[in-house]
Amino acid sequence: MTDSQSANAPNGMRFGGTGTYQWYRQGNLTWRIDTASGRSCIIYATLEEWRKQIVYSHGCGRNA
Repeated sequence: MTDSQSANAPNGMRFGGTGTYQWYRQGNLTWRIDTASGRSCIIYATLEEWRKQIVYSHGCGRNA
């Protein structure tokens, strides 16, 4: 299985989305940013990344 996008875009980051939420991808992490409140959390990551406490503690959780 392969990803449809390179993990690192040519400029090192990739943004997407419109409205309240924007998505930011860097490496193996995808962040969700709430443009209204400024809050952000990790919405997608590889299993290896989720095992890291710093990544897990910044996850969106069940209330995403």
